[in-house]
Amino acid sequence: MIVHLSLALIFFAGGLLHGVTGFGALIIMVPMLALLMDMSTAIPLGVLCGCALQIYTALIYRSQVEKKSLFHVLLASLPGVWLGSNLLFHMPDVWLKAALGLFVICHVLWQLCGKLPSPAQPPSTVWACAAGFVSGTFGGAFGIIGPPIVVYATHTGWPPDAIRGFLGILFALLFGFIAILQHLRGMVGVEVWQLAVWTLPIALVACIISGRMTARMVSAQYMRLIFLLLFLMGLTLCWPAARMLFGD
Repeated sequence: MIVHLSLALIFFAGGLLHGVTGFGALIIMVPMLALLMDMSTAIPLGVLCGCALQIYTALIYRSQVEKKSLFHVLLASLPGVWLGSNLLFHMPDVWLKAALGLFVICHVLWQLCGKLPSPAQPPSTVWACAAGFVSGTFGGAFGIIGPPIVVYATHTGWPPDAIRGFLGILFALLFGFIAILQHLRGMVGVEVWQLAVWTLPIALVACIISGRMTARMVSAQYMRLIFLLLFLMGLTLCWPAARMLFGD
């Protein structure tokens, strides 16, 4: 009973966070799920939840998305996935993740200090392709897809709904691809589906509630939340390297 209540609270919290920002649910869900179950169950369950939440977000905000940028990011991510799955998989992942984490942390601190002006127009196609390629590379190698694309989104000048829709479509496709691969590899077993049947609706309900409560959130408030989540992502990526350097 306690385990089931804990799972319900975890998925409700993840759904609330996603409804506000459009991403980041797995940041809090997977570490807490790992306290209740094996990672072999927690990760596929988290991916299924992320996929469901992103599909909902994509459907709600799809009309707000800037299609040209979406196409460029998706197209550039494909060779990145190939590179990551074939080359970077054999490189020391701890230090590569730490490098990405440091980049994200520095970007957030620079933005919050006001060193970078608010963009008058979306970044060029080159930056869209760069974000897609880096995201695909790290996604193919380590399953990390979020930070590069979210960093790109913070420089577009789009309103919150447009960013939510942009991230929703991209992450829905990427999470769906990961879920299919996990299923083909036998990672999504009966236990995962049994848990998903009743936990995913909880996350979706929480997402709908928080989305409606924050529908009128101004851009400045929304960007502060995104920067906070990016900062937490950066710390998470750097943590394994910090433990290796300074000990447990």
